[in-house]
Formats: sequence, structure tokens, C-alpha cells
Amino acid sequence: MEGDTSDTERAVITQKYSRKGKHVRKRRLLSETETDMERPQKRNEKDTRAENKTNATEKQRTEESENEHEMDIDSADTGNIRSIKIRAETIQKKLVNHLTNPDNGIKQGTTRYILTKIGNLQSLLQESLLLNSRLEGQIEALKSETRKQRKDFVAAEKKAAIAVQAQPQKMTYAERLGIKSKAAELSNLKQDPPNVAVIRPADKTKFTNSEETKRALIDLVSPKENSLQVKNVRKVQGSAIIVETAKSGNVQTLIQSEKLKSAGLLVDIPVKKNPRIIVYGAPRTENDEDVIQAILDQNCSEQEKKKYAQQMKIAFKTGNKNNKDSCNIVLETSKEAREILIKKERLYIMWQCCRAQDYIAATRCYKCQAYGHTTKHCRSETDVCGHCATAGHIFKNCPNRNKPATCVNCKKNRKTHTHSVTDKECPSHVAAINQLLTRTDYGQ
Repeated sequence: MEGDTSDTERAVITQKYSRKGKHVRKRRLLSETETDMERPQKRNEKDTRAENKTNATEKQRTEESENEHEMDIDSADTGNIRSIKIRAETIQKKLVNHLTNPDNGIKQGTTRYILTKIGNLQSLLQESLLLNSRLEGQIEALKSETRKQRKDFVAAEKKAAIAVQAQPQKMTYAERLGIKSKAAELSNLKQDPPNVAVIRPADKTKFTNSEETKRALIDLVSPKENSLQVKNVRKVQGSAIIVETAKSGNVQTLIQSEKLKSAGLLVDIPVKKNPRIIVYGAPRTENDEDVIQAILDQNCSEQEKKKYAQQMKIAFKTGNKNNKDSCNIVLETSKEAREILIKKERLYIMWQCCRAQDYIAATRCYKCQAYGHTTKHCRSETDVCGHCATAGHIFKNCPNRNKPATCVNCKKNRKTHTHSVTDKECPSHVAAINQLLTRTDYGQ
């Protein structure tokens, strides 16, 4: 049969495949041998790579550590001299180590040049640090002086507070207010009612001036017989005089005096003046009624507008005349209207927001320098200098301007007068302010 194979053919096939298997086994053995020989080499290469990787990691860690160290130094206070010095030394060492390394590839001449410049920078740094140390010393000295001054100021304040507490409760109006300027805060003012009477002639032709009225009073009324305690008799503008007594009953005695009535002298209790308020930066208009109406409409309720519409008027205006847009206005108001406006502190007038406060100014004559009247109504025949208190010339022509000032008012009243007549702490000025406050109705 065709499918059967003879024994000879099977032997040939077996031998053939046997030889083939032998060669396969031999090649496999050689391959395994070669693999065993290559395995240590590959292992060595792997170890080398791992070692290199480890060295690179350690180097990176070292560099990161150095960078972190530098970052820590950089994050230190820049104002600390020690921190700056350490940072500079670290950078210098790195530069020098790099430049002195023969494998850096930098020429020797270039290395010397860079090292020279590093030395110069180091010298500049030392000079800067020295200057900074000097400045720190000066700052510390200033701080010490400031602390000392602060302690002295606190001690002075405590001493002043103790002195104020030790003062008697009876003080003048100016002392209560601490008046040193034309404007003052009067919200806490408490005035004691003065015992004052105004004596004036019914017929001005009979007594032509206040001196004649005063002489008539002295001739007609005896303080001893009437138990009068007169504190002051003061002349005022015109033919009137003001008599201030220690007791309220003394004023009634003068009012009921028949001798004074028979002589044609009238005795009245003076009517107090309305308070005044100054408004800074108000719009300048020709019609004062527009400003008053704006104050009422923009700052008061409907009830207040109806109540105070007729209780305020513009007394006068001050400020720079060249400013055509705004000025300072002085309002004369009732005591009720004044209280409402002062509490607001700011008044809205048209397109302006204006500061408002009490206006207190003692009138002084620029001719005779006396308080109580203006130059227009002055009766003095000669000018009195406001600097040297000498009659016959004005301040502009004073030959003694290089000498210390003398107050003519305090000199007349036999008080300390080694100050200017314009001094706001002048005793005569304070007295004039007290009289003004006494004659003003603040409703308290």
C-alpha cells in the first residue's frame, strides 16, 4: 500500500530528525551558555546605572539642600546685618571655589579679574555694613530720646491734670471754654447770671457823655446808706454806664431809686445779645435771604423751619474778598436756633457742605486799642501804637518795633503788660471775652 512506509525509510527519517535535534539542542546549549556569560555583565551595567542614579539623586539632594539653605538665608530679615553678612560670605565662597577649580574652563586672566572685582565688592559691602551700623545707632538714640520725651509729656499731663483738679471751682468763662481764638465751643457753658444795671439819661442833651452820667450817679446815690456792694462801674458808648453789683438786690435798689428818676436817669437790666455762629465756606450770593432759606430747607425739619424762620439773619460776611464763589458768613440767631445749628456741626447750603461753630470776637479799636468799640466810633483824638503803647503814631510807623511789645490796655489797668495787644491770652482780651459771654444769651 502507498500509505505504508518501509523499515529502511523509517530509519533514514529517524536518523535525520535525530541529527536535527542534536543541532537544536547544541544551539540551545550555546545560547544558554552565552546568556549565562552575558548575565553578570548586564548585572554590572544595571548596578552601574543604579549607582549613577543614586549619585545623581544624592547630588540633587545636596543641591536642593544648598538651595534650601540659601532660601532660608534669603527669607531671613533683610534688615539683619548678620543675615546679610552670612549670605554674602556664602555667595563669595561659591564663586571663589568655582573660579579656583581647574576644570571650570575659565581662563586664568579672567579668573584673576573676577576675583579682583569680588574683592572690591567685598570692600563696598563692608563699608555699607559699617554705615548701616552707624545709622542703626543713630536710630536707637532717636528712639531713646522719643521714649524719654513721651515719658516727660505723660508726666507733664498728669501734673497739669492734678493742678486743674486743685484749682477752685470758680473760673471765668474764658477758663471754662479755654478760649484762645475767635471761635469757641459753648455746648457745656454754664453762665452765672450777672448782677448788672444800665444807667442812661432820658434826655441825652442833659448828660452829653458817660463821664457826666457816672458823676451824677456818685453824687445822687450813697453806697453806704443803701448797703450797695458795687463791683465795677464801666463806661460804654454814648452817655450810658454799666454798674455791676455783688448782690441781685442791689440792682433792684438802683431801679427803685427816686433820686435817679428825678435826675432824669433811667435804670434798666441790660438785654442780652443774641448768639452768633460763623459758617465757613458758604456760597457768596447777593441775596442773603436765599442763603437763610437754603439753611432752613436743607438742614431743618418742617417744624424747625416754621419755628426758626424769623430767628436768624446774616450779621456780616468775612473772608477773602477776591474769592467770588464762597465766603464766611456770621449768623445772628436765637438761643434755640443756635442750639439746633451747633449740634449739626455741618450745614448744607446749596452745593456746599460748610463747617459751623460759635463766633466769639471781642471788638477792639485800631486807633486807641481799647475794647468795646470800633475805629469808626472812637472818641480818642490821638492814635495809640499797638506795639509800644505810645500815643502819637500807629504800628506801621512805630520806631520801637525792634523792642519787646507792650500792651496798652494792661498797662492802663496796671497789669502785666509785657506782651502784644493782639495776644489772645492777654488779660484784657480775656476780660473782654468774659464780658461778651456775659452779655450773650446762650440760654443756660
